[in-house]
Amino acid sequence: MARECGAWILMLLIFGLSGGASGEDEHTPPERTRLRSEVVEVPMDLSTGRPLVQVTIDGRGPFNFILDTGASVTVIDENLAAELGLPVVGEGHIGDPSNPEAFVSKRVKAQTLELGDLELSGVTLLTFQLRKMMGDRYGGILGLPDLAGILVTLDYPGRRVILTLGELSPDGPQVVAYQSEGGLISLPLRICGKVLAAHLDSGNPGTFMLPKGLANQCAFKAPPVEVGMAATVGTSSAIWGARIDGNVEVAGLDFIDPEVVLSDRLSEWANIGFDALQDISLSIDQKNKRLRMIRTGAVEQREPPRRRIGIMFEGMRRPTDDLPVRDGALYVGMVGSGSLDEKAGIRVGDAILSINERAVVEYVAGDLMELFGGRDPVQFEIRRAGETGRIVVE
Repeated sequence: MARECGAWILMLLIFGLSGGASGEDEHTPPERTRLRSEVVEVPMDLSTGRPLVQVTIDGRGPFNFILDTGASVTVIDENLAAELGLPVVGEGHIGDPSNPEAFVSKRVKAQTLELGDLELSGVTLLTFQLRKMMGDRYGGILGLPDLAGILVTLDYPGRRVILTLGELSPDGPQVVAYQSEGGLISLPLRICGKVLAAHLDSGNPGTFMLPKGLANQCAFKAPPVEVGMAATVGTSSAIWGARIDGNVEVAGLDFIDPEVVLSDRLSEWANIGFDALQDISLSIDQKNKRLRMIRTGAVEQREPPRRRIGIMFEGMRRPTDDLPVRDGALYVGMVGSGSLDEKAGIRVGDAILSINERAVVEYVAGDLMELFGGRDPVQFEIRRAGETGRIVVE
């Protein structure tokens, strides 16, 4: 792949994952959907900052899939698809809202995809280098449109997904209508006297991502500072972090003084991520384009904020690129202001030789994303001005 001078922070946001195929409908629904029990309840693992559920494909697995309200298609890691021997049935594209056709992808077909007692038959999936980008624990991304016709509840405090054949009444408490853009959920978000269309994106581990243009229109507890870059499947962009001095309102719920990030890749729309949803039970009725967000109170097992290791590497433009190792080292192109790295003493121009006593040539980008987003200390072997030393980021 072509390289550009640039850098990328290993804090991945897969917002607005979209897919389609030339000359075909953008989304091919499963041939059959069957619930083997009236109410299907499956565990939801939130430890990665994304809702992970376990699925089986053609009777094999289970595999961890992200249940992603920000994905209009279902995606499987390309190597996993090959291991399962899934037949190729065409081509499609994978991208994000700014570049929907960033990558050409194979379309493969599974006889069955099962989530607990939910069985989808004749499921079409797009292949992607998901494990290279995110790490080996991820097998795929389950796009919400493949669950059309089912009332889907992501009960974050209860750490479970509930699936039924019900619908949401338009007159029900806290039920609101939403717009659908290519299978993505769009809601009005009110902030700083403005109303923005916001994508509801459970695959984004952050809170609210807003247009950088709001930096001069909103009141903040402190001025926004550049904290690094966020990456989608097709591109990356600089982000600024800040805490709003005021409220954000979505679906009748107020979020008081929330942490937000600002991106110059956004213009008139916003993104609502995982950290904004942790105390919410979210029900989605795709048939009628309605949803309900209920704040259930204190969360006993609230996931702590994702660690922000703000290193960005020279020569890396997007998360599917190979790590830009040069002469056995990764070179630091930027260190986010206020990040743990900056506090620990990592500097621009440092050559990273090893991470946790493992040479950088042994890593892929997904390995580092998992490592940097974890909660254990990370040890860097650094070469600076001809001298080698070690820095630990807690």
